[in-house]
Amino acid sequence: MKKWLFLALITLPLAGCGTLSTLDQSKPYSGIQQDMELMEPCKNVGCAGLVILTPLAIIDFPFSFVGDTLMLPIKGIQNLVQD
Repeated sequence: MKKWLFLALITLPLAGCGTLSTLDQSKPYSGIQQDMELMEPCKNVGCAGLVILTPLAIIDFPFSFVGDTLMLPIKGIQNLVQD
C-alpha cells in the first residue's frame, strides 16, 4: 500500500496543473481542455505512458476548472491584445 501511495505522489508532478501549463495559450479553459485530451482513450501503439496520466488528469480536473475560471479575465485580455 505504501508503495502505491509513494508512486502516486511521485507521478503527481508529471500531470501538472492544466491551468499553469497552458498559461501561454489565449484559449479560455485551456487547462480543462488539456485534461480532457489526457482522458481520451489512446489509439496509438506508443502511448502506454498516458495510462498513468489519466487518473492524475481526473484528479486535476476540478482544480483546473477553478484555476481556469480565475484566469478567465487574463485570457480575455490576452485575446484583446492579440487581435
